[in-house]
Amino acid sequence: LVGRHRSDRVETKRPNRNRISRDDRASQSRMYAFCFTIPYGFILALGGVIAFFTRGSQESLFAGVISGAIMMWMGTLSIECYKKGDSYSQHNFISMITSGTITVSHT
Repeated sequence: LVGRHRSDRVETKRPNRNRISRDDRASQSRMYAFCFTIPYGFILALGGVIAFFTRGSQESLFAGVISGAIMMWMGTLSIECYKKGDSYSQHNFISMITSGTITVSHT
């Protein structure tokens, strides 16, 4: 090492194992509609039940439970289609119509 200058050293770069490639990030960050549809349906149904017990509103009970059941059903069917590799866009469309109807009817 005598006579060698500091800049003469060859540094080897270690691979950064924490670095994620663009393709890996894309495959890890996917979020599907059924990830939201089933919990949203549960919240709708629960909201209908709570509204019935607090205000005695049968309309809220039926609207919440029926729309929540439709949303959870569409989410379940979407998962089944996803696992088979089939398209589940029709289930997403029905979920969109259901949530849109709830939004328009309560505004």
